[in-house]
Amino acid sequence: MAKVMVVLRSVFLLFIVVYLLGALPLALLVSGEASKGNVNVGIDVVKQVATAAWLAVGWIALEVALGWARVWLDRRQAAKAGAPAGPPVP
Repeated sequence: MAKVMVVLRSVFLLFIVVYLLGALPLALLVSGEASKGNVNVGIDVVKQVATAAWLAVGWIALEVALGWARVWLDRRQAAKAGAPAGPPVP
């Protein structure tokens, strides 16, 4: 399961990086006008970047929820393993 999550994380990271580079080109970020603060960005670009940001936040929230669920299940299994199997034999 850990290997699957690593692969999914890697694919998602690659997707987000490519998506953001497509939405917000590096030329815009490193241009001389950008350093002066004189860059106008269309609302479509802002929407694309916001969508990517919310996808990233959603993915992180999903990973956190799955991580806590795993911790809860591990504690539950440990408690079951430590508990007696059944009623004592008289």
